[in-house]
Amino acid sequence: GNGTNNNNSTRTNSNKRNDNRRNLFTSNERTWEGDKPEIKVVLGLRTEYLDKKVSFRVFLEKLGEYVLREVKNPEDVLPLITEQIDPRTVFETNNMPSEL
Repeated sequence: GNGTNNNNSTRTNSNKRNDNRRNLFTSNERTWEGDKPEIKVVLGLRTEYLDKKVSFRVFLEKLGEYVLREVKNPEDVLPLITEQIDPRTVFETNNMPSEL
């Protein structure tokens, strides 16, 4: 054409461009739900505007609930989520035979 844009998607593209300006440090859409949407929350950078973004504390709570629901032997993973400690230490203490 003649340099004018008669496309009806101009407003949509403009809104998307504005969202991208707010999300300068992300490749995720604002509606991104993470790799496991069933957790129902995501972590994000301070500069990211994500609909499901929550604080680290809330994320850990929701992740703990997900692990209890979906993971076999959740007690092997929960120390990492609830106390941020290496779960191998707890596992070895509880499961490894004592030395002879």
